[in-house]
Amino acid sequence: MSIIIICAVGTNWVTGKAGKLPWGKTISADMEHFRKKTLGKTIVMGRKTWESIGGKALPRRNNIVMTREKNFTASEAHIASNTRAILEIAKEQDVFVIGGSEIYAELLPYATQMFITIVEGVFEGDTFFPEYDQHGWEEVRVKTIRRGPTTPYVLRIVEYIRISPPA
Repeated sequence: MSIIIICAVGTNWVTGKAGKLPWGKTISADMEHFRKKTLGKTIVMGRKTWESIGGKALPRRNNIVMTREKNFTASEAHIASNTRAILEIAKEQDVFVIGGSEIYAELLPYATQMFITIVEGVFEGDTFFPEYDQHGWEEVRVKTIRRGPTTPYVLRIVEYIRISPPA
């Protein structure tokens, strides 16, 4: 089992603005990449991310919502209060961490791989990807997607693997 981070960020590492994407609406090329990586997999998100996507499970995925709220319920999703609970729910499956920033910060020490879509632009926001030791990661693949009719920004999808031992 691996814990894998998947996230889109601006060049200033912003991930959100008032519960929404800082660049406005979703970008089709990034969503296609996200779907391709996460379909049929276990995904973990925080309560705020759950609410930002409409409070419903992403289809054809094993959804886990991580929250400290004792009475929180989510139809069609498992609830986990800590990393151990996530690992018990996921069993031997790979786990994709899809946000938000608190969940990234909590699970990043255990991650062995990251897929970061860099949306070329500096955006205003109130949520950022957590700081991490960049020397502990190696960039192994970069795919650049040019601006086009359905992609208003240049995207760089960067795959990293951990080269220092996870927690």
